[in-house]
Amino acid sequence: MFLGGNLDSVYNFIDQKYSLNAKFTYNNPSYVFAIGPVFSFKNTNLSALRKEFTHIGAEKAQPVVSTECEELLNRVGSSIGYQSGIGFLITPRWGFNFGHNLDVTFKGAYTPSFSGSIAYSLRELFEKLMENTENVWVSFEYSVTMIRDNHSTHDIILGLAVGF
Repeated sequence: MFLGGNLDSVYNFIDQKYSLNAKFTYNNPSYVFAIGPVFSFKNTNLSALRKEFTHIGAEKAQPVVSTECEELLNRVGSSIGYQSGIGFLITPRWGFNFGHNLDVTFKGAYTPSFSGSIAYSLRELFEKLMENTENVWVSFEYSVTMIRDNHSTHDIILGLAVGF
């Protein structure tokens, strides 16, 4: 995730976020509406996650930070929330959608995000996909996440969605 600013070796760092989600959808031949829960976490270290869960809402000592980006990321952490969106089919293989997410972090911050994407259906290209799936889409998404104090992050995401 690039949060802006100086990209030299002193300030360059990587921030990763993993999400588990489910979507309940209403399908129509030309559009789809979806809504569902999302759980996001910042690392895959189970000990660190367990510690974060046991201290939900507790005040922690703030770490010393050297950049505005690090300060911003220290406020986020793991979160729970919901996502919703609507998608439209332009042709049988091309579609686009708009989405909204609202996460509440375990540190008490609200992080709304908005996204738009364009997608291409892979299902008709491969016989095995046609036999075993209802849909398979690859998508290119742009997302903006707002965080307190007028900070925001901009993400570009390559995604894959499979429906059975």
